[in-house]
Amino acid sequence: MLSGLCSFVLWPVFMSVGIQHTTVGDATVIMALIPILTVLVGSAAQRRAPALSWWLGASLAFAGGVLLLVHRGLFLPAVVEGVSLRGDLWVLLGAVLCAIGYASGARVAQEIGTMATTFLGLTISLPLLAPIFLLCTPLRGLQRLPLEFWSAVAWMALMSSLVGYGLWFFALSRGGIARIATLQLAMPVFGLAFAALLLQESITDYLGLACLIILSGVYIAQRKA
Repeated sequence: MLSGLCSFVLWPVFMSVGIQHTTVGDATVIMALIPILTVLVGSAAQRRAPALSWWLGASLAFAGGVLLLVHRGLFLPAVVEGVSLRGDLWVLLGAVLCAIGYASGARVAQEIGTMATTFLGLTISLPLLAPIFLLCTPLRGLQRLPLEFWSAVAWMALMSSLVGYGLWFFALSRGGIARIATLQLAMPVFGLAFAALLLQESITDYLGLACLIILSGVYIAQRKA
């Protein structure tokens, strides 16, 4: 129940509410804390502090992510306008809940398996999300939305929520929370690669340096995680 409630209900809702009251840059920087928070929650549950190498690597990777955001013009405009403390706090609280969901889901997956954990979490979430969907969605306008919209929704429902969480819980349960969660710090690198591949965005020397810093931090954190 804790994994399903945090991962599939509270985290997406808090994120959606928070992003309406702050900038994408602020929200992205806050979300970069999720892998660090996941390790801290998992370590607290196991009553074991992460190694010093993890702290060094996580700090280096997070710094690289901030540099990447600054270069792409997402973070600096947020300092000037569009930021609200309320929005940032909503996203931050959502990130904490997401970390709790990841850590608890990994523990459950060790007992009943990854797909059972994923389906159980989605099943518990459905009765809670359905009323929110009915309240927030203009049902009459859905029939006029293009095929691209439904394709995106299908991807989020099947790949991101079902397949993605199944693979994620599998990795967390088999590889350990500290070791696997740290890999999530490399997400900006994958985002940059797909942006170049699919959107033809250019990769500058500055961006390459930021990615190198991130990967170096992940490697240091992984060595003794």
